[in-house]
Amino acid sequence: MPTWVKVLLGIGCGLAVLLIAFGVGIFYYVNGHKDQWVAEGKKIHDEAAAYAASKTGSDCVDESIRRLSSCSGIVCEVRTRVFLNACLEAAAESPQLCDGVPPRTELIQTARWSLGECARRGMQSSQPCSRLMQELQKHCDRKLHR
Repeated sequence: MPTWVKVLLGIGCGLAVLLIAFGVGIFYYVNGHKDQWVAEGKKIHDEAAAYAASKTGSDCVDESIRRLSSCSGIVCEVRTRVFLNACLEAAAESPQLCDGVPPRTELIQTARWSLGECARRGMQSSQPCSRLMQELQKHCDRKLHR
């Protein structure tokens, strides 16, 4: 067997071992933290339900934008999305909340709408805000298809 084939096989085997080790590490990390994440999710869900008790869906969106603008990072973004989803489910309906929200299948309209909503709310060109608006869009889709 030529030397270059042996080198390629060695590199391939080394990469395979690294990939397996990475997968095992991810498995143990997730397995070790899942209870904590579930408890935190339930806490955020309960907090959102308590907030929504005397609020409308529009109030939930405003509060979520406020929370998102006061923190950064993927963890903050996930917490805020969980809050918004739970809040919208528990809050009183806002008649105009879903006006102008495009269906999730309309990608270009969705991008324009979410960027416009975020700009209108003081978070121009904010990707986290655009992703947060996806929760509102999901809520409006669910409401439409009930």
